Amino acid sequence: MIQHAYGAKEGLLEISLGLCDGTAEVTVRDQGCWRPSSGIHGGHGLPLIQELMESVEVDSGPDGTVVRMHRRLSNGNGSD
Repeated sequence: MIQHAYGAKEGLLEISLGLCDGTAEVTVRDQGCWRPSSGIHGGHGLPLIQELMESVEVDSGPDGTVVRMHRRLSNGNGSD
């Protein structure tokens, strides 16, 4: 189950992707309210993102939440 800022109702989610100097940049934005983890069956998203990405920034406020993630991509030959 995916939990997000809108609960059980519909809401907008904006995702942008970019590549700059070999670094993937991902931004996820919503206009909902930040919700704390719902316990053992929820709240795994940010720890997972933090494990997979090199940097993660979360900015949450009255206009919604923006999560910015960056990860350097491998050049495929083993010498990053």
